[in-house]
Parts: sequence; C-alpha cells; structure tokens
Amino acid sequence: MWDLKYRPRIFSDVLGQEGTTRVLQARLREGKAFDTSYVFAGFHGCGKTTIARILARAMLCLNLKDGNPCDACEHCKACLDETMMAFTETDAASRGTVEDMRKLVEDLSFNLPNIPKRIYILDEAHRMSQSAQDVLLKPIEDKRVVVMFCTTELPKIRGTIGSRCEVHEIRKINVDDIFSRMATILEKEGVEFEEEGVRTVIDMSRGHVRDALNKLESVAQLGPVTLEAVRERLKLSMVVRYYDILLSMGDPQKAVPLIESACDEVGPANVAAGLAEAAMNSYRNALGVTVDFSMFDRTKAAAVHAMYGEALLNMARYFLSKSYPTALGLICDIVALCESGATVGAVTSFSSHETPPIRIEVKPTSQEVAVEARPSPPEKELVKKVPPDSDKGGLRPDGKGSLGSADIAALTTLDHNVIPVEHPRGSRDSNALLVRRAKNGVHRKALTPGEFELKLDTLRALD
Repeated sequence: MWDLKYRPRIFSDVLGQEGTTRVLQARLREGKAFDTSYVFAGFHGCGKTTIARILARAMLCLNLKDGNPCDACEHCKACLDETMMAFTETDAASRGTVEDMRKLVEDLSFNLPNIPKRIYILDEAHRMSQSAQDVLLKPIEDKRVVVMFCTTELPKIRGTIGSRCEVHEIRKINVDDIFSRMATILEKEGVEFEEEGVRTVIDMSRGHVRDALNKLESVAQLGPVTLEAVRERLKLSMVVRYYDILLSMGDPQKAVPLIESACDEVGPANVAAGLAEAAMNSYRNALGVTVDFSMFDRTKAAAVHAMYGEALLNMARYFLSKSYPTALGLICDIVALCESGATVGAVTSFSSHETPPIRIEVKPTSQEVAVEARPSPPEKELVKKVPPDSDKGGLRPDGKGSLGSADIAALTTLDHNVIPVEHPRGSRDSNALLVRRAKNGVHRKALTPGEFELKLDTLRALD
C-alpha cells in the first residue's frame, strides 16, 4: 500500500508544517522535548498523527540526527514494530474511557530502564469524555508522562489540558504541495499521469493526503492516471452531465431527460449542488481562478461561460438557495428557466431569493365567486330576515340570526367578532360555547364538539 510505503519518516518529509516541525526539532536538539505534553489539532489528513509518531521516535531515539529519528537504532525499530514498552498509540475514540485512562496512569508506577518517561499518543482525542481527560491532568501537570493529543476538534479538549500542553495547530496542506508529492510518488512507481487527472483526485479527496494517495493507487492499477481513467474509476461521469444540462437549458426537450436521468442516479439535491458547482467552476475558469477539478470539464466550462457570462454567479446562488426533496421541483425550475430565456446572453433574471419568472393564467369557472372585503356593519343592521320558507334553518321565529342554524346565509347576519371559549382545562368532552358581543349583553349557544368545529371554521372564513 502506497500510504504505508510513502508515509513520512522524518520531519522534512511532512508537507506544509514547517513552522511546527522547526519548533519540535529545536526542542529535540536542546533536550527539552520531554518537558511538556503536546496537542496537535487540525483537519483530517494534514499530518497530526504522523508528526506525533516522528516526535515520539525522535524522543526515544538513541542516535538522533539533526532533530530527526535515525530509524536504525533499537528504540526506533521497536517503535516502528510497535513493540516499544515506553511508547503506546491508542485510538481514543474506542479506548478513551475513564477506565482506559486509569490503566495508563497505573502503568506509570513501573519504571523502564534508560527511558526518561513513557509516551502516549491519543488519536481522535476529542472523542474522550471530560472525566477521562481529567484522569490525565495530574500526571501531565507533574510531568510524569508525555501525552500527545491528536484531534480535529480543538474546542473539545479541556482548557485545563491545553494549558498544560504545547499546542500546535496543523494547517491544511496547499493543493500544489500535495500535487508535487503525488507526482514524485507516481514517478517513483513508474506510472504515467496527466496533471488534470492527479488534481481531480486531490480535489475529490478534499486535500486529505492519505485518501488521495489511496485513490491514485487504485487508478494506477488500471494504467496511466489520465482524466478519463480517473472519472471512470471514481465514478465522476456525472460531472460532464451537469455541464450538458446547463448547455441545454434553452431547449426543454433536451434538458428534461438529462435532469431526470441525473436525479435517478444521484438525487435532486446532489444534482442542484452539481449544477451550482459547474456554474461556479465555469465562472472561475473564465477569471483564471483555481477551480475544483473534481467538478470541472475545461471544454464545456468555456462553452457554459460563453452562453451565460456574468450570470453564472447568480445561477450558482440560485441553485444553492433552493431545496429539492423530489426531482419534480428541479425539473419545473429548469423548464421555467428555459422558457424565461435563460440562455440569452448575460442573464440577469436569476436571484438567490426568487424563483424563475413564471406566468400562470387562471381562467374563472362558472363556480368562481368574487369576495369583497368590507367593514362589519353597525350592530343594529346585523339582524336581517330571510324568506320564511327557507329549508336550511335560517332564523329564529323572532327574526334574529341563530348560531344553532345550519344556514350559512343566516350566519352572515351575525357580527364577525366571534370569540371561541375553550372548555375548562382544555377538555372537549362537554359542550363548547360560541360567544359574540352584542349591545344587549352576551349571547351563548351550546354546541356539541362537532358542531363547534364546523361553526368556528365557518365564522373564521367569513371574518
């Protein structure tokens, strides 16, 4: 495996961490490396654990060379073979409990010949509980042990731990530095490669050196590392389709089938994100800015920019601002963009806060009813009569509107200022009350729960 074969063995092999390695080498030359414990914090794959391992071997090395382990002495070989009694590397995510830490502390009572202190590397240290970290506080403060905490989440390391350690923040490695290292390894392995193919692997790995090296090895097993081979091996054929969708947005007959097939393969949310990435990469490429090669097609990106121009930025913002739980919403938006002239020159109609301009005409039907809002009439005008032969209940014999009536026309004669009165303690087991204000007092009408819901919905609609 290339990741093991080409793992850095000395500080000069570590990518992009010159500041940290210089400090550590200075401590080793001055014999002060055992004076403190260490915290290495940074992104995944940036070299935290690698630096800790080199430092641990250098501290135990019997033949230190300019602040680097010799990897030839008895102690260095024992560390590499994982048989060194004074050096222990532990995955704190699975073995970082309070009990595990107590066992480590108990081992400190057993002295080892010719070894100043025991050294522990705790990988994924942020997964340890606060109680487990507390177990190590006293031994670290008393400098009975050297602990190296490796973490991607520095805030989860207790402040009391950090104050007792030397903290090194490991920065993300520059893409050009990673490419240079990958190119050197490919040359040593005798593998032909294209720059864009290698950079595509690096960008897909998000700067994680070990992941990039493993992916390159898998591609190299099939032959030269070309862009086509990388896309085939790493299943990046979808990238080309994103550009095809953008180029076909002037023709719904071409765009819709492409969208449907893409959504079937990766889902509408990923398609929308892919369209945004393709738009932004086309925009970056035209400006001469670094692009994400894992989502880039140089030839088609130029065609996309020629079609949309400066509108690509708004287009990317638009797709990122939308949520697409199903493919239908994305298809509808693409069709709307096609019909709104999205492919004409510089598009200015895209907005991250607005949907594409869609005009919908609704023709009125015979059952359409026009409703005009008007203020409530005075109380004295509320009581109106309806024909006595009405078969819908309508009014009481005295001509006043009845809340018990099922006649909607009769309900309109009542004041809209209706107040629902809840049952005691929110119960609906008994009758509900509808109350309305009137000059001569408060009128109540007892209703069953079912009637209460019906009347209340009707009155709210009228209000």
